[in-house]
Amino acid sequence: MANLLFVTSSYPETPIDGVCGFVDDLARALVERHGHAARVLAPPGRFRGFDPIEVRAVDYAWPATRRLTSNADLGMAVRSSRARKVEAVALTTAMAVAARRSLGWADATISHWLLPSAMAAALAGASAHVGVAHGGDVHLLESMPGGRRFAGFIADRVDRIVCVSRDIEQRLVRLVPESSAKLAVVAMGASLGPEPDDSAVRRFRAEHAQGAGPVILFLGRLQPIKGVDVLLEAARRLPGVSIWIAGDGPEQARLLDQASAARLRVSFLGRIDRPTRRVALAACDAVVIPSRIEPNGRMEGTPVVCAESFAGGRPVIATRTGGLAEVVEDGVTGVLVAPDDPASLASAIGRFADDAALRRRLEAGVRAVAPRFDMDRTAESIDRLVAGVIAGGRRG
Repeated sequence: MANLLFVTSSYPETPIDGVCGFVDDLARALVERHGHAARVLAPPGRFRGFDPIEVRAVDYAWPATRRLTSNADLGMAVRSSRARKVEAVALTTAMAVAARRSLGWADATISHWLLPSAMAAALAGASAHVGVAHGGDVHLLESMPGGRRFAGFIADRVDRIVCVSRDIEQRLVRLVPESSAKLAVVAMGASLGPEPDDSAVRRFRAEHAQGAGPVILFLGRLQPIKGVDVLLEAARRLPGVSIWIAGDGPEQARLLDQASAARLRVSFLGRIDRPTRRVALAACDAVVIPSRIEPNGRMEGTPVVCAESFAGGRPVIATRTGGLAEVVEDGVTGVLVAPDDPASLASAIGRFADDAALRRRLEAGVRAVAPRFDMDRTAESIDRLVAGVIAGGRRG
């Protein structure tokens, strides 16, 4: 058994909170399945209900309202203003101080997102340090002034870097070639919990579906990179399909206006907790992930909703971006389309809706690959990496 210190820039406030629940799922799997103890350091939040995991909110000095909380998108925030960049420095410094205070307790450190978390752990002098790169953090290092130097600093001070997709691994090698020997690709799995009651699933579908046609579900934060505006434009061409949009975020008002103006068959479910998320997955026919590549080159790694979809037995209709192009096998576990192309997205959804044989084939493909996307499998891989870096430190 080892004491594992998690340093993360995002964490759910409760175990049923849908925001970055996969970070808690990984910590919980390492505690419950592998016998470790876990302490989590995260930005300010009202954390409760995580026993036996100890979650500590890291406060930081800031003269105005703190924007970098546990459920904030740090990458988007730091691009929004100079003030947020300075605030990110304050948060990173405070997390480094908090991590330093926990090093006497910790046998190993796992940091989620290279900025600010792996940077904070590196500044703290963490040993037996495994960093996890999710995508947005890599883009931040690629695009920020001095990013290559920061990436080199981090890579020099971690023992291993977990990349959630092959695409992220390749981008890190281009950014810091000397890091290649430390990189490992481990897909981030999902932990959905127990199968929901059939009657609850039927009620949910009856309440939110608009007609008897197929239901396509979007799950995620409403922000530009998610491409929900493209989905709404595609929905104009899909009169017999119900579209559910579950999530909230800075684009919510604009997207509601877009759907209202076009009189679309779209249900905005708002931000839903994890039990409701599980019911929604069971009640839909497929999950849509219309992620885009932003003008500055930013793209997602592998959205965890893809693993959730496969674990829940649902095919994915997604854009050919980042890690999605790796994990979604076109025509086998889902359908891939070009990003920012409403016509192609509408065509793919329409084909799925109209072709029963295609739906059966995709559902069978998803059932075959579902075990690969279970969080227990991810935890086993991370546990082996952690054991290796602890043993390496002891030998040293």
